[in-house]
Amino acid sequence: MSANGIVSGNFYFIEDNYFADFPDPQLMSNKDLAGDQERNRPCFYSLKDEATDLYWMIPISSQIDKFQRHYDKKLKKYGDVDTLVFGFVLGKKKAFLIQNMFPVTRDYIKNEYIDRATAQPVRIKASLQEELLRKAAEKNESKRDKANSVNLSSRFGDERLVSEYSSL
Repeated sequence: MSANGIVSGNFYFIEDNYFADFPDPQLMSNKDLAGDQERNRPCFYSLKDEATDLYWMIPISSQIDKFQRHYDKKLKKYGDVDTLVFGFVLGKKKAFLIQNMFPVTRDYIKNEYIDRATAQPVRIKASLQEELLRKAAEKNESKRDKANSVNLSSRFGDERLVSEYSSL
């Protein structure tokens, strides 16, 4: 656990004011109500950039068919896909949308995604974490080459992340 309570490699929800402060139609905005019940959606997988204290948030989606078609199309065209990763969260297959990752500060993080059955933070397997870290770093390095953005490859503390969750 970090000093401010945010753990790189865990899932979080983002405050509504982030989407107001940084409007972007590509971002998955909050969907807080389902009928008359409040719920947090979507959740985001976090990676901390140690050099800047920013958290890079990777949205996840349950729309597997939609993103599988997108993945298959890109795989056929390019031979590799570095913008989508599929993995399991709480036993259900999810799409991790690396192409839509975005940076936030601690102030924009609303709360952590907690498994209701165990009352513990939701976690994923170490192998999936490693793949997400690698692809997020590659995507950011590609952006950096184009737009002078931050290099994430050595800033996520990947050894700590992998060892912390290697038991999953």
